[in-house]
Amino acid sequence: MNIHEQQRPCRPAELIWRQVDDGIVIVSPTAGQVRVLNQLGSHIWEQLDGQHSLGDIEQSLIGRYPHIPATQIHTDLHQFLNELNSRGLVSF
Repeated sequence: MNIHEQQRPCRPAELIWRQVDDGIVIVSPTAGQVRVLNQLGSHIWEQLDGQHSLGDIEQSLIGRYPHIPATQIHTDLHQFLNELNSRGLVSF
């Protein structure tokens, strides 16, 4: 999927998710899937509210993880969102 910086990804309404320890557990009742996100994935997940653009999310990660090159953050974020999209866990 081709993702653009202006897109505002959001979590599908039917998903159930909870904060646990340093991560988030996501349950898709319709697909019968469970996904556990680590702290970084959780930080991204919390911003998938349809209000934050992909560019906003990327900038928040660059600010939070200044020791990671911005190009790596860009690549990893796009890969993560493509994976979530392929599993029906995010929409654009």
